[in-house]
Amino acid sequence: LEITEIYNFFAEVLMGSLHTKAVSILNYDSLKKEYIVQFDNGFTFAGRKNFPKDSSFRGEYSRQSKIMVVEEIKSVAYKQYKEIIDLLISVDVAAVAPLNVKNEALGVIFLGPKESGDMYNDEDLRTLETIASQAAMAIKNAQLYEGAKDFSLTLQREVERQTKELKQANEDLSGAFFGVGIELGYRDSTLAVVAPIANSPAEKAGVKAGDLI
Repeated sequence: LEITEIYNFFAEVLMGSLHTKAVSILNYDSLKKEYIVQFDNGFTFAGRKNFPKDSSFRGEYSRQSKIMVVEEIKSVAYKQYKEIIDLLISVDVAAVAPLNVKNEALGVIFLGPKESGDMYNDEDLRTLETIASQAAMAIKNAQLYEGAKDFSLTLQREVERQTKELKQANEDLSGAFFGVGIELGYRDSTLAVVAPIANSPAEKAGVKAGDLI
């Protein structure tokens, strides 16, 4: 499956199972140290695509695969995580589910409020944890496939480029030797004389068919 199809599939599963108003999937960019929106259905981020990483927050929740209910964290650790909590509340994120595979943090899922207006309960969180785990594995596999496909395309282009350069080099080389009266070919992968042209400088110099270049 293409990774966009995976995003769509799990978003539909989450919205159908948890009756949430919005779902967004973000990948973690370890170089930029930020989360980047890859898929969104229902949120109004006002064009925002990047969310900064909070090291302590990520260490406490994301790396440990803990589901984060924003209002619950606000009630017990608002001062500690004020900046990130205020940011999540400002874009109407009600819960955050880490996307982890073993020790690798791939990203997070943002969930909006439930359609009923209720808080996410324990059963909802267990369901979310299961879906997030399956989504993380699917996304990781899709990323590996995309990486392999990109590598294959890069390799193909490089082979085509080198083949073109080799063909041009052979044409240039053939032209150079034709000027002295030699028809060229290959024998056991080695450039060799097919035949000297009659009355050419090569024939007069004693060049014979089969001579290796």
